[in-house]
Amino acid sequence: MNSEEEIELFEYSRRGNYDEVHRLLVVDKSVKPDDYEAYDGSTPFLMACRNGHADIARLLLEHGANIDARTEDLSNCLILASAGRSPDTVKLLLEKGVNVNYANEDGVTALELAKEHNRKEVANLLRGAGATEPDNNRELPPAKPSERWQYGAFE
Repeated sequence: MNSEEEIELFEYSRRGNYDEVHRLLVVDKSVKPDDYEAYDGSTPFLMACRNGHADIARLLLEHGANIDARTEDLSNCLILASAGRSPDTVKLLLEKGVNVNYANEDGVTALELAKEHNRKEVANLLRGAGATEPDNNRELPPAKPSERWQYGAFE
């Protein structure tokens, strides 16, 4: 069973509330970054990456968050960040050495997702870090309506 503070850390990381994340991790020291995992495998760190909160992602990493965490479909932090609108989050992850060509269980890479969502600056960052161009003849697997948020594909 998760504590209230663990759930708060997850929600504050998802929403981008740096002050509250800082309070829980640094001031109160009441939780660890990886104590909570959502039903889909998301951690506070993955939620910060997915939603483009680079400052929170950095803080979570500084306090021991697992940079290699994966969601249920094996998406990593870079894949989640690449669909978002925060090049700063992608830069942070590339600086930390995340595998730029990692693919989730559907074979989707960060560059593929950035291109699919027309995130040109992110795509250029990924290319600059050595990302391999995806097969242009391959279509991304369709997301189920309940999963569209996962890749940042709000419809």
